[in-house]
Amino acid sequence: MILLVLLLIGAVSIPLAVTVKRKRAARHMAERQRVARLIRHADEEHWLVQKGEVRGVYGDYSAPPSIRGMGLWMIRRSGA
Repeated sequence: MILLVLLLIGAVSIPLAVTVKRKRAARHMAERQRVARLIRHADEEHWLVQKGEVRGVYGDYSAPPSIRGMGLWMIRRSGA
């Protein structure tokens, strides 16, 4: 009887452990891909900043008119 209980526990816990391990590996891979995307994006923006491009600071969004010319070295004043 004890042997039967141990076999049932093993039959349930082994597939469960395998499933948990696969899900953990999938989450780990997704996180690595997310971090790689962030690094690529940061490198691209840094390169733009080095070139003097405003997009390196504000990305796809233009600088708000209220802060243009307020000491940010790359921001052009309106009308310039």
